[in-house]
Amino acid sequence: MRDDEQLRSLLESLLLVAGGPVSVASLAKTLDESTRRVRRMALDLKENLSGGVRVQMDGDHVQYVTAPENAEAVRRFIGTEKPAPLSRSMLETLTIIAYRQPVTRSEVEAARGANCDRQVHTLMARGLIEECGQRDTIGRPMQYGTSFSFLEYFGLRSLEDLPVLPAASVASGVGTEIGLRAVQPELRNEEGGQDSS
Repeated sequence: MRDDEQLRSLLESLLLVAGGPVSVASLAKTLDESTRRVRRMALDLKENLSGGVRVQMDGDHVQYVTAPENAEAVRRFIGTEKPAPLSRSMLETLTIIAYRQPVTRSEVEAARGANCDRQVHTLMARGLIEECGQRDTIGRPMQYGTSFSFLEYFGLRSLEDLPVLPAASVASGVGTEIGLRAVQPELRNEEGGQDSS
C-alpha cells in the first residue's frame, strides 16, 4: 500500500496532465485506491497547496488551476484577452444561482423581480453556469448551477469559499429572499456590530 506522500505525488501528476476537471472516482480507479482516500488527499491538497498552483473541488470533481492573483500574467502569456466585466444584472443573476443552486430560471426571476433570459444565456455562453438537470415538477423546468469556470473567474477553491452576506444586509432583509448565508452572530460582534448583551 502506498503511503500518503506517494499518493499525493501521484495525484498531483494526474491533476497536472488532466487538463480539466476529473472525477474522484476516475482518479481512484486509475490509482487503484479507495475513493475515500483519494478524496481525503484531494481535500488535503486543496487546503495546503499554495504558490502558483491551486486545487479546486466542485462536488466529486477536482482540477488544478493557477492562483487567481496570477491571472493577468497567465492571460498575457497564453495570449488570451481579459474577459469583459459582468454587468450588474448578470452579477445579480449569477449571485442568485451561486447561492441557491440548483435553481430554475423562474426562481431567479422571482428573486430578481425581472426577466433573466438574456443573463442566463450569456452566463452559459461564458461558461460560468451550466444546466444541472430538470426539476421533477410540472413542466420539468431546467435547473442551473455554477461551473468550474465560475470558481476560476472568482478565484475560489470551492463553493464553500463563497462569502457570507454582511450582517447589515441580513438585518435589513436584503438578500435573505435569495437564500444568501448570514454572518454568524458572534462574527457580527467582532466586526463592529452591536453586542446583544
